[in-house]
Amino acid sequence: MSERHVLDEQDGAVLTLTLNRAEKRNALGNQLRAELDECLARAGEDDSISVIVIKANGPDFSAGMDVRANIGIDNDLAAAQRGVTRLQDFMLRVRDVPKATIAQVHGHCVGLATQLAICCDIVVAAEDARIGVPGWPNDWIADWWVFRVGAQRAKLMNFTSGSLLSGSEAVEWGFAAKAFPADRLDAETQRLAAWIAKTPVEMLRLKKHAINQAEDQMGFRTVARYTATQNTLISRSESGHTGGDYARQHGFAAARERYGPPPPIE
Repeated sequence: MSERHVLDEQDGAVLTLTLNRAEKRNALGNQLRAELDECLARAGEDDSISVIVIKANGPDFSAGMDVRANIGIDNDLAAAQRGVTRLQDFMLRVRDVPKATIAQVHGHCVGLATQLAICCDIVVAAEDARIGVPGWPNDWIADWWVFRVGAQRAKLMNFTSGSLLSGSEAVEWGFAAKAFPADRLDAETQRLAAWIAKTPVEMLRLKKHAINQAEDQMGFRTVARYTATQNTLISRSESGHTGGDYARQHGFAAARERYGPPPPIE
């Protein structure tokens, strides 16, 4: 039996889900997403759980999409559309789980992993975390950033692919709610989760639903659907297909290095 890609541990009303694929920098491959999806679905039905913390083993929160995994985006256009839509549907299920969710981010959190963080209710980051969008110019659109940092900064991050914010900068920009020194991140996140768990679970659900509805009225869900189509077109374009093939063959870092370092955004 293969090793579990998501570990779960409950302490009172707080459930901690740990991404456990450190050797692959916790890339969001098919098995990891399926296990996380299953854990969240179970937790959503469990009245003993009020708060869910999503964290990771190893030096990084997540390197984002597993570019070497076959998720159905490299075949014909219809298959590409289904593959991208599956990813968006998964992220929306993370966002909709009827519990308070906290993304505990350390190390690198890039690309698709930033979508996972955005779909959590609160992002808490290590001060020295490195947070950013896909690593090469012809990769997918990180559109959901607009709901955290505003249109201008979302464009800056998308137009300067590979740019990274520190955890402290992510708080200044509005991507994260709090940042702590790395050696205090785990304890401070658990302390925050325990405090939130003092609120009755039904009250948390109602508050979360109301705020998510407000964000949906601003277009969150509509943008998610629209960008699924746009990212399908990118994956099927000549430049997007070539970039994706190179990343699968040589790895993310090699694909990034082809373009040199991005300009500083501090």
